[in-house]
Amino acid sequence: MKRGFLKSKAPPSRTDAASQSEAPRVAKPVTKPLAIAIPVAPPQDPDVPRVGRVPAQTSNCIITTLTNGNTPTVCLFYPDTKEAVIELLKNSGPHPELDLLVTMPNIKAIPGQGRGMFTTKAVKAGDHILAERPMLVSPEAVPVMPSSPADLLELMIGKLPAVSRAAFYKLHNCKTSDPRDIRGIIDTNALAIGRLPGPYDGMHAGIVYSVSFFNHSCTPNAEHHWDMKNFGFYVTALRPIAAGEQIYISYCGDPFSSRAERQEDLSSKYSFTCACASCKLPKDLSSRSDVRRKIIGSRKQALLQEHKKHEDTLTAWATDPSLPDDHILKPIRFVMQLMEEEQAFDIVLWLSLAEIACKALCALGDRAGVVELAQKAAAYTKTRKYCDDAGWGKVAAAPEHTKWWGKRKKTVE
Repeated sequence: MKRGFLKSKAPPSRTDAASQSEAPRVAKPVTKPLAIAIPVAPPQDPDVPRVGRVPAQTSNCIITTLTNGNTPTVCLFYPDTKEAVIELLKNSGPHPELDLLVTMPNIKAIPGQGRGMFTTKAVKAGDHILAERPMLVSPEAVPVMPSSPADLLELMIGKLPAVSRAAFYKLHNCKTSDPRDIRGIIDTNALAIGRLPGPYDGMHAGIVYSVSFFNHSCTPNAEHHWDMKNFGFYVTALRPIAAGEQIYISYCGDPFSSRAERQEDLSSKYSFTCACASCKLPKDLSSRSDVRRKIIGSRKQALLQEHKKHEDTLTAWATDPSLPDDHILKPIRFVMQLMEEEQAFDIVLWLSLAEIACKALCALGDRAGVVELAQKAAAYTKTRKYCDDAGWGKVAAAPEHTKWWGKRKKTVE
């Protein structure tokens, strides 16, 4: 054994100790901020048949009352639909603003036109005007049962609270002059809901008292839509509406149909001739309007199909300097401009185009263009997401932090 093997080592000198304490500093990695995602457009509403397939096990329906929120809703459901709806509402919970008139619109009498809804204060595009649960919900095609459809509807009305029942009979009936004609009142005022959870895959409809007082225009300044998570309808401004201005929604299934087609549709369903600004245009201007709407309608499906593969198209454009800078933006701006001119909007189509356009503007490094588009998209997104712009506000605040920023600019240089 070597001497000194078990002896302790001498303490380090001050110099050695200093050198050990001053270990080389390792630079901290620079963390880049997470890229801001450009919001994905909402999916297109699925096509729902008016009459669905009746569940194989039974054709019987049940009448039940949902009490989620302040307004009880009397429903006619196929079996298992009630349970599926209750489970959905249990997970989402009532919306704090539902059942409130958010901007407190006034119902006013209009000489020669019945009644209409008017704002009491100015609202901005995207502002919610009204949120309300329906008093009645049923399949649009009331099923044939041992009881007749008329008997079923009478039973449903009988289950409404007295206040709601009185309000129901005050609604307009364009089908007959009988103030107690339940079927006529429902056919006049029913709003499409779409498919509800459960085995029945057909269309459902709802009766909403306040929404029934909004008049129609082919150039509406507001839109109504059904929110399944809150089991209610929202009415939201499509553009700024001044205080005291009448609020209009569209009763037309296809906003891009011609004036003649819209007039025929409205006359057959609601027994009136539309006299909105679009329908009162002189013949030559009306023809131009029809052409613009036809172009939007004819290109809608193609544009929505192109949206599914738009990132590949954007990447190909961004890496090909031979293509013009407006190669992506030009056709999008054309369709958006047509919708602006007509004041006829399809929100899903517009937001699908906005998503692509925003990525192209980011690739070009056009900050002002991104901010303007993102702010407008934020307002339109709020028409489908209560007080939620889906992230468009973040894009407007810092477009340089999106993954598309400068892609086209770097390629061209």
